[in-house]
Amino acid sequence: GESILPESGFYWLRGERTRGMLRAAAFHARPGHSDQAHFELWWNGTPLAQDPGTFLYNGNPPWDNPLSAARHHNTLRLDGREPMERVGRFLWVGRTVAAPIGAWRSQGGTLEVLAIQHHLDPGRAVHQRTVVRAGDHIWWVIDELLGADRHRAEVGWCLPDAPWRRLRQGLALRIGPEEVILGWSPAGGEWALYKAGERVAGDFSGEPEATLGWVSPTYALREPALRLIRSVDGFLPMRMITTWSLGSEGGELSATFVSPRLGRAPLREVQFGDERLVCDKAHAILAPDTTLKG
Repeated sequence: GESILPESGFYWLRGERTRGMLRAAAFHARPGHSDQAHFELWWNGTPLAQDPGTFLYNGNPPWDNPLSAARHHNTLRLDGREPMERVGRFLWVGRTVAAPIGAWRSQGGTLEVLAIQHHLDPGRAVHQRTVVRAGDHIWWVIDELLGADRHRAEVGWCLPDAPWRRLRQGLALRIGPEEVILGWSPAGGEWALYKAGERVAGDFSGEPEATLGWVSPTYALREPALRLIRSVDGFLPMRMITTWSLGSEGGELSATFVSPRLGRAPLREVQFGDERLVCDKAHAILAPDTTLKG
């Protein structure tokens, strides 16, 4: 099927054994979830970065539809705040707007880059998320915050309930016979890992934990999952990178970065093996759209 469908708000990147989906919607109706810039990732059919699902709409607090919040999706929050305001169980007000910056694909199809922008809080900050796929084994998720002043950026991931081990700057997950390495930069900041409503590792704290570390595959069913939260304090503009290495095959992905700027992807070019992709008009599969309304 088509990968780039701006009218739907879902953007796909696909390899032979892996696929990813990035959410960027210009809402025309009431949003059910606060999921702008949410990213999902599959490998060999296994969900690695998952959608949290719903569980219950009308349960007793805290289970009154909490999984619809950005706090439970694979996205970024600023200063611990939701980008939209929840009013009641189903209604989100102050709808945020997202739009594509552009998408690029190498001639051989091995390399793909997709960039979107998202107003976290009009007048305060814009979140730009860029996803890079290199073959079937390497993914990068580059988060940029544009604005001014000092802020705390928090990136969260809903992961499978799999055996894990701590790395110097990341986690290793055991997925069947293979290992998935999730890494992050810059160094420093705080992190925490939650499972079934409890913090099992890390130093990030200060928020209710009961609803963290769950996934709901179908309505009224919840199962344990791993919830990773990574938090960095700093002055804007800020850039955070999450890397995914799937299995032992891989290869080396290199990139030339440019300074953060509104409406521009953070990469000038990427190189993977013999394939090189320049993020320019010649390689674009989606014309850049730098007008973010709302």
